[in-house]
Amino acid sequence: MEELYSISNLGKLIAGFGEIAFSGKVGTEKEAFELAEADMSRRAKGHNEEIKNKCIDQLKVIFETFDAEYLPAIKQETSHEKRQEKFDEWHRNSCFCLRDTMNSGSFDGTYGRAQKVINMAFKYLFCCEEFQKKYQDCFKYCHMPLDSFTLEWFKREFSKDHNTIKWPESEKGKKLKAGMIASWSTLKYDLFDNPEKNAEDNKAWYYIKGNQKFYSYRFYYENIRRFIEDNKNKYTKEPGDVLSPLALEFIEWPKIQARLAAEAFLSELKEALYYKGNLSIKQYKEYLSKKDDTTLDSIIEQVSKTLKELDY
Repeated sequence: MEELYSISNLGKLIAGFGEIAFSGKVGTEKEAFELAEADMSRRAKGHNEEIKNKCIDQLKVIFETFDAEYLPAIKQETSHEKRQEKFDEWHRNSCFCLRDTMNSGSFDGTYGRAQKVINMAFKYLFCCEEFQKKYQDCFKYCHMPLDSFTLEWFKREFSKDHNTIKWPESEKGKKLKAGMIASWSTLKYDLFDNPEKNAEDNKAWYYIKGNQKFYSYRFYYENIRRFIEDNKNKYTKEPGDVLSPLALEFIEWPKIQARLAAEAFLSELKEALYYKGNLSIKQYKEYLSKKDDTTLDSIIEQVSKTLKELDY
């Protein structure tokens, strides 16, 4: 199972996602935008048809600007770093623009919701042959869409001692705090969350809501790039061909989704074992409190073993 979610299988993961997403569809830009908007707004309080239409219309303008101004500028830059800076400039401006477009009396437009729409739009376009060719020079600079699954992946990955976090000097050596990981829909870009004011490094990694600090969008995207660089042997198919954050999401999103589902199922089965009398209350509580660093394959083996114990 682990082999399924690996860089060697990336092409199949992308193709499979695209086939499911565009099932019964043609694979147009408009369809990609509609799918991205739906991913952001599903079950969102205060969302309505008017906001949906405004969001999709603005998304069209955002990508028209990208095609006319930023894509040629990115291609003209000679270094990877300069191209990344140019893409990030467009991405930041576009997220703020979309955030403000979505804001209404009934709906709370946030940077977190805007990044979900724009990043997912690129993910859907990445699955369409026409846009793979059109944006082949910029997909490597795209960001990872942040949602509950990718933030859970981030929390688990960066809680491991060997994965270092990019901190400003004042915070160096600190550990990741789960309590500072906010919902993706409430994320802010940095402390200021203002298109006219870019925070310095020591104020870029967090924002404040109420009286509590939370990690910012900028904190996540900078550390995800750092993670890929630190693990380039794992995430490189050919020398110099390092995976992008967007491509990494195709691997890690379904993997963490499958793992969470397997963990939840195993937990339910362990509870059933307790009720059946095969586990003592002490054993059951020890299982619930245990930090599980095993692989997905190991969890699936435990599920199979527990089902046998329950006579299934």
